[in-house]
Amino acid sequence: MSWDDEHSGRVGKILGWNSHFRGGIARNGDLVEWFEDRFPNLKANPNPNVFLVPAANGYTELHSMLASVVPESILKQKGIVKRNADFWLIPHLFGFGPQDDPAEEAPCPSDLAQRHTQRIADAGNYAVAASSAFEEFIWKKIARDHRCKSEFFAPQSPLRLLAGDIRFWMSRLYSIAIGRADSFPVVRSRESYWRPLKELTRSIREQIPKKEWPNFRVRRPLMGGTLWDPNDEGECEDVIEEMLSGGEVMESLDPVLDVLQSHRTHEDFSDRYSWIKEDFERSFHRKRNKVRVTLLETIDNLPAWSAEEPSANGEVLFRDFLSFFDRRDRHLIVAVRQGKTLTEIASEVGHKGHAAISRRLAVVKNKLRALMQE
Repeated sequence: MSWDDEHSGRVGKILGWNSHFRGGIARNGDLVEWFEDRFPNLKANPNPNVFLVPAANGYTELHSMLASVVPESILKQKGIVKRNADFWLIPHLFGFGPQDDPAEEAPCPSDLAQRHTQRIADAGNYAVAASSAFEEFIWKKIARDHRCKSEFFAPQSPLRLLAGDIRFWMSRLYSIAIGRADSFPVVRSRESYWRPLKELTRSIREQIPKKEWPNFRVRRPLMGGTLWDPNDEGECEDVIEEMLSGGEVMESLDPVLDVLQSHRTHEDFSDRYSWIKEDFERSFHRKRNKVRVTLLETIDNLPAWSAEEPSANGEVLFRDFLSFFDRRDRHLIVAVRQGKTLTEIASEVGHKGHAAISRRLAVVKNKLRALMQE
């Protein structure tokens, strides 16, 4: 990024795009064409309410937004402080690097360029430190146990990957910010130049397809305000809780975290010894040691039958047919051959009625009929 006229023009267009995110397809046509020429994916995106996040050496205003909810103690370890983030996501680099002294004479162009280069470098370092600080902090929230340190888990384990997915957390935090901004009161004015809402609604509908009318609601601008106080730890905790629970704008992460906590595998743990790895191994092998013995009735332990039946060919054919069925169906076939009623079979497998057994038996009969015809 360079602070020239062209850059200032780009900043103005990005500001115009992001500040009118509620407009969707009703944005300024020239602005939409300008961005679609440079970002063709915007045309194919089904959601017109897309935000553009410019970056300078990897730094974005979302890095400052993430750092704003991290405790000061963690940020201090990373060598950074909290900064006020721009809601419209235009990177402000003048808070980085050497600061201009109002009392000094205007610096020469080479000094300005050097300062700008240093600011960009410092902004990139801030982005790395802020990402690391947030990952360390959010780990304590999703691990749900203060004894579970991140180094106990492999870098590619789901929990570690989730904690380190900074773009994912940026998206959730910015969604929370938008939700809070939408709760600000509507601007009230009695100025004569304010057109009635009905007239504004009619004007908007003239510019968009009729099928899109239900997707738009015209309202007055909202007042500004503070989304959260970065210096209030309690308020920052509330923001983090909303990021995890989804607040009223997203789905909760609790079901995902429940699965990741309860379905661990050997690959989830690092080579380092830990109590949680030992607990997992103990639990895993205890379950493996609990061997369940299932008794399967076969023709070898059936009661006697008539000697007139051709036992040789019949039993070989019967065994061949059994091989086409799974264990559950083999139980059913043998039970029927023993002369048990459907009610008795249903009672043995724990069903209150025999309807399910009847349906399963019909499937088995159809399969047997198909086998006999081959």
